[in-house]
Amino acid sequence: MTEKAKRRLKGTAGVTLGEMMVAVLIMSFLTLAVSAGVGTAVKVYRTEKEYSESRVLANSILLAMTDELRYASELNINGDGSEICYDSAMYGYDTVMKIQQQGENVGKLVFLYDAERAAYPFEDKTYMGYQIQTNEDKPLFQLTDDGSCIVLSYDICDSRGNVKVSLEDIKIRLLNH
Repeated sequence: MTEKAKRRLKGTAGVTLGEMMVAVLIMSFLTLAVSAGVGTAVKVYRTEKEYSESRVLANSILLAMTDELRYASELNINGDGSEICYDSAMYGYDTVMKIQQQGENVGKLVFLYDAERAAYPFEDKTYMGYQIQTNEDKPLFQLTDDGSCIVLSYDICDSRGNVKVSLEDIKIRLLNH
């Protein structure tokens, strides 16, 4: 062995076992703190994503209803406000807009026309696991006293029935009034 190699082997420079254990302990605490923060961040992300998706669906449904009802004529809302019959520029006479039930009080938007035909403005994948639900306190469709606006109220709920977004008293001005 060379002299240089012998000096390195006999030297006392380096890390003791105790120092190494303290370093590992400190790194363990740091890793634990970071992992707890990541878990919380993932939970917040999922909650915000659910809210965002349900909000997009609520606004998309509102847009579809607005596009259809704004130019409607001969409006007739049934007694409980769960469906509206009207003459549509797109679907013709006696079009019915309602929520097609797919469970207890939940479903998806449908336009019924020509006695037996149904149009769904959104594919099932658009709903992303969410459904429309009638609001407990208010009817889906309601006409204002002067008949110039339709007032909409509905909820978007997840597959377990938990309300994620609630739209209440949204007014659509009728142009063929």
